[in-house]
Amino acid sequence: MPRGPLTYAYHPTTGQLSTLTALDGGTLAYTYDESLLTGTIRTGAVAGTVSRTHDADLFGLALFLVVVVLGLVLIIGAVKRWPWIVNPPDEAWFWYSQAFIKKIFGPRVLLYFTYALLSLA
Repeated sequence: MPRGPLTYAYHPTTGQLSTLTALDGGTLAYTYDESLLTGTIRTGAVAGTVSRTHDADLFGLALFLVVVVLGLVLIIGAVKRWPWIVNPPDEAWFWYSQAFIKKIFGPRVLLYFTYALLSLA
């Protein structure tokens, strides 16, 4: 776009920038998906279009929330000494990490391991 004054136009309900017009009549028009910019259309001497897509990474968010909840359960369980956290059943060693550590190193090491793990969080 050439140098000089620019005219800005905004969407009446969202307040988002909708068009930018240069002195020579060239424009940039913006499209949105709610608050996310999805496209820019340029008209004038050099015309073109740029499109954008946004990926909602819901799997990453869900995984993060699961890890946070499990961390909180470990913290509360260790402080309150819930048996399935500090002294899990030996039969669960193959699918539950706390039971595996207890089976290999014993219940005392499991408690220290749990506290050490919580201090890293």
